[in-house]
Amino acid sequence: MPFTALEHYGHFLQKQGRRMTCPRRLVAKTVIGLSAPFVAESVVELLGRKVGRATVYRTLHELTDAGLIRTRGDLFVPGLCAETHRTMIAGTCPWCGFNVFQG
Repeated sequence: MPFTALEHYGHFLQKQGRRMTCPRRLVAKTVIGLSAPFVAESVVELLGRKVGRATVYRTLHELTDAGLIRTRGDLFVPGLCAETHRTMIAGTCPWCGFNVFQG
């Protein structure tokens, strides 16, 4: 079974020696669910007081480093390789280099 984008992010964090905290998970789930480019402040506003501004910004940069979103100026563009990970049977993601294996 292929990794979901959230699972990929969890593996990325683990390799970095970081944990998937509740605030990180909330930001990641919110961003992964978006289909149009967005600015960081829109995520801050969307989540309100549930997650701090610094956590949103750090998580967006981690998601970028993980290859799940990309930047274009001040915009974040979702879904760069998340769909690739869901549809690949096995191999290396051409966007982020993540090894995807089913079975």
